[in-house]
Amino acid sequence: MTGDRHTLDDVDRRLVAALQLDGRASWGRIAAAIGVSERTVVRRAGPLLGTRVVRVTAVRNPMCLPGVIPLVLRLRCKPGRTPLVADAVAALANTIEVLYLDGGDEVYAVVFVPGPHRQRSLLLKDLPAMSSVTSWRTHRLLKIFPESLGWRAPLLDEEQTGALAPAVVFRPAEPPPDQDDTDLRLIELLIADGRAPYSDLARATGISESTARRKVARLLTGGVLRLATEVDAELLGYRMEAVLWLSVRPAGLTHVGELLAAHPATRLVAVTSGSANVVATLITRDVDELYRVLTGTLGELPDVSQFELTPVLRAVKRAGTVLG
Repeated sequence: MTGDRHTLDDVDRRLVAALQLDGRASWGRIAAAIGVSERTVVRRAGPLLGTRVVRVTAVRNPMCLPGVIPLVLRLRCKPGRTPLVADAVAALANTIEVLYLDGGDEVYAVVFVPGPHRQRSLLLKDLPAMSSVTSWRTHRLLKIFPESLGWRAPLLDEEQTGALAPAVVFRPAEPPPDQDDTDLRLIELLIADGRAPYSDLARATGISESTARRKVARLLTGGVLRLATEVDAELLGYRMEAVLWLSVRPAGLTHVGELLAAHPATRLVAVTSGSANVVATLITRDVDELYRVLTGTLGELPDVSQFELTPVLRAVKRAGTVLG
């Protein structure tokens, strides 16, 4: 990182891209993959992580949380009140992601609501109490395509990417593995710091280091949680983000979802309730690249009857953390 902490050079970008591939990779492994010394990686990573320009965390899979109802909200706001609404929604404990959208009057939020009672409270009390909100639409997430999760900037070549392929991969299981009290504590610790050493995890939970390693691997491979490396995509040269709303024939939902999830531009693809029954968030270098995604990938999908594109103006919350 050179000069202003919000400017990344080529080494910084490759380091971040490596952390996006495996947030728990050792500094030595990252150094070998991106072709610099381990000392350089440690020296660069310290300020990036310390100032939270880059944050390695963990995100729970809502489909593995008993009783949790994952929702996407689209909130319409009074003119000039969108930032206030976005901040208020981001302050809610159960919001995972909050964006306010280009056009100036709409907020997008992903919320993991802990049960029907809290859902009713959110929709019938919390949102109506926000005087700056004029209306909203609620979409329930029916299926999340895991391949789409955790957008990664394609800044590393094939050999580097292969060298950093994580040993433990997020792969949702059916049914998901049971979680005991120690698992739940490990999840809390990894949400706070996705790179927490196994020795620290073991000490904090009163188990051996080998048991901590085994339990974390089980949580990841079972799809209970996934590692996420969060960074402002603009710092990596990706300046266009948008939310895509698709209306898809029921018979084509799986095909469309899987195709979009495999595209490197997506960071979330999910089937939802509502007339727009697939939602996807996209990150591209610029408008031209976004246009190619729309006319290329989407243009070849006959099951898509219509779509709406809403560019993102600013991210307020990512992976459960309010951004500065």
